[in-house]
Amino acid sequence: MPEHSWQAEVSRQVWRLQLIVAAMVIGSLVFLAVVLVLVYSGAAREAALELPLSYVLAVFAVAALAARAVVPAAIVSNARRRIREGVWQPLQPSNVPQGVQAFLEQTGDAGKLWQVLMSRTIIAAATLEGVAFFACITYMLEHSWPSLVVAVVFIACLALHVPSQTGVILWIEEQLRLIDEERQLGR
Repeated sequence: MPEHSWQAEVSRQVWRLQLIVAAMVIGSLVFLAVVLVLVYSGAAREAALELPLSYVLAVFAVAALAARAVVPAAIVSNARRRIREGVWQPLQPSNVPQGVQAFLEQTGDAGKLWQVLMSRTIIAAATLEGVAFFACITYMLEHSWPSLVVAVVFIACLALHVPSQTGVILWIEEQLRLIDEERQLGR
């Protein structure tokens, strides 16, 4: 298969992941806007909580960042190993739509890596989205500015996960290079 073939096929798919992550960003922004309207209209009164949710938010944010640093990398490393060994399968191999199966056959390892990148990106973005939503709720209940800052920062970080076609192609090329290196080293 010519080198450019998988690149063209993958490039035609990037919009799907862009749409998914953009929807996560927009959903978070809309929820933040609703919370701000409720707080500033007086409809959301400050709750008297025994344990401030801000403390829970801090722990949740640190845990999410730690998971965000480890889980996506582990997903990629494991998938790369399975691709290298020739045993990689889609998450539900018996339910793979015909179009996806044809895409995987046309694109080979690059198509498999595209599937891995989609999973990795969605999981990483969802981790950030969860913290952003919890920070919005914390702000709504406590009216604490640090919670609002956490919400805005995590939504901004979430927005950074919207992929570009160039970024996707470069990432796949790097992973293909690593697979070749690992094959040569006999790993």
